[in-house]
Amino acid sequence: MIERTLNLKIAGAGARMMMFAHGFGCDQNMWRLVAPAFKGDFRTILFDFVGAGRSDLGAYDVAKYASLDGYADDVVSAAQARSKALAVVCVKFCKRGGLGCRSSGLA
Repeated sequence: MIERTLNLKIAGAGARMMMFAHGFGCDQNMWRLVAPAFKGDFRTILFDFVGAGRSDLGAYDVAKYASLDGYADDVVSAAQARSKALAVVCVKFCKRGGLGCRSSGLA
């Protein structure tokens, strides 16, 4: 479900994940030239926040996304979509970079 909601794209190999979170007004396409460089050492995750790119616009919930906490919950869900055992490196851009602090409870 979260794979479709956030338009998850997972590639690469390795015991660690590297997630790429786009900024406001962008989508995962902004990482198209950066993410491939890490596929050899990391499992890379690209995604679109709900409301951006090819995310499921029908998943938008006014109450959930009224604060950044709703988006932070999505970051955690995306990281846990394939495995809870992997270490995660999160590469962020723009104000949504603050989500890293809110979603640091990845475990």
